[in-house]
Amino acid sequence: MKNFMLIMLLIIVTGCSDDEPDSPNYTPVPPTSGNIVFWSSYLPTHDGRVKIVIEGKESFITVNYFSEPPSCVSNIGNAFFNLSGGTYTYTASSVNHGTFQTGTVTVVNGECRKKNID
Repeated sequence: MKNFMLIMLLIIVTGCSDDEPDSPNYTPVPPTSGNIVFWSSYLPTHDGRVKIVIEGKESFITVNYFSEPPSCVSNIGNAFFNLSGGTYTYTASSVNHGTFQTGTVTVVNGECRKKNID
């Protein structure tokens, strides 16, 4: 019985790790990407749909927002990108007007940023 208690004590003591969130030695892993959400309140002037291209990836704005940008939680109708931190060049285009805006956006790991397309 004494050996059993000693083994159980060893299991309990060695079973604890320092990587639990409530442990004083816990170090969170920093995020390795961030989000950028493109939105527009001018879709009718852009044929009702805007294509955004970053790094060869495409996403589309299909919902018109009149005054307030969308939240980063919902990306329905917005051009949404999850990218590693850095500065990226984007292009915005529509069917009948081609490319009408280019620029750069900065993505910060762990953040969500918003960009209005006029």
